[in-house]
Amino acid sequence: MNRYILIGGGTGGHCIPMNVLYDYIIKDSQCIIITDTKGMRFFKNRPPESIIVLKKLINSQSQIAYLINLPYLFVKSLWILLQVKPSALIGFGGYFTIPVISAGWIIGISIFIHEGNALIGKANKFLSNFAKKTFTTFKKTIDQNHNVFKKSLHVGLPIRYSDETRHNIDTDQYTICVLGGSQGAKNLSFNVAEAINSVQKQIKENIIVYHQCRKEDVSDIIQFYNSNQITAKVKNYFSEMINLIANSNLIISRSGSSTVNEIINNGIPSILIPFPYASDNHQFYNAQVLNEINCSVLIEDKNANAKNLEINILNYIKNKHKNLNISNQLKSLTTYNPSLKIIDEIETKT
Repeated sequence: MNRYILIGGGTGGHCIPMNVLYDYIIKDSQCIIITDTKGMRFFKNRPPESIIVLKKLINSQSQIAYLINLPYLFVKSLWILLQVKPSALIGFGGYFTIPVISAGWIIGISIFIHEGNALIGKANKFLSNFAKKTFTTFKKTIDQNHNVFKKSLHVGLPIRYSDETRHNIDTDQYTICVLGGSQGAKNLSFNVAEAINSVQKQIKENIIVYHQCRKEDVSDIIQFYNSNQITAKVKNYFSEMINLIANSNLIISRSGSSTVNEIINNGIPSILIPFPYASDNHQFYNAQVLNEINCSVLIEDKNANAKNLEINILNYIKNKHKNLNISNQLKSLTTYNPSLKIIDEIETKT
């Protein structure tokens, strides 16, 4: 039986696709996940024996810490891989994957990487030199002065699927899903809430809001919606998030790869506000994929004030006929069975 190791940590952009792919792999093969301390929270639903957590020697973002942690994690990874003896490694990007995959390459394990964003990241640029195949999420993935795509295959992104059938939302109700999360920022959450309040006063439809924001902002956002008689559910984390996305009329969000691809798969109009401090500004390029085909409004963080948001939300509500066009247009970007495509390619190459 084949044994695969999925590697990634830190953010949902790396860990959510790993979680989805895991379910497909374990149907016929063994699968182990190697992650870091930040990534642990994404795999609480997995058997403890299938998770290996690699901890840094120095918990710091400094350059010195990087230089010390890299060989330390490399040696630890080498020992783990010699014990587990996997058939293949699949890395999902980020600094954390470099020592693990480098160790795998040294001892002759087949290497594959997956690039979740529309702009290939630094780690994947480096690791592509050792990979048998680079899987890409978007049909057009930007490669800045690095020739990695001779060995690439467009497969899409393993994403969560709603377990609910999309319902026909009443004409007098308009559902907005706001995804701020840890990268939401206090001012962005309040700007969105203020914009929604202003829009509600100008339309006949009743706005329903599902608002994910930073933990420290939850009580203030709840108070704001309550004081303005807006029906809203506000949480730091929604376990049923994919169902909320699938049944929303509009998504207002950062533009991480998982969110963008869930928007594409569900055919939902969106307002995307890229996180300005994402590495290489990759969230901007993710949002641009939808903006270029008029399926989303891209607003840079510095311009995401309440008035600008209000104008764009109102435009969506007053032009509902555009929603069907957007849904149809997004179908052209939808990739089917990305997990199966990845598994089939790996089995062919190993």
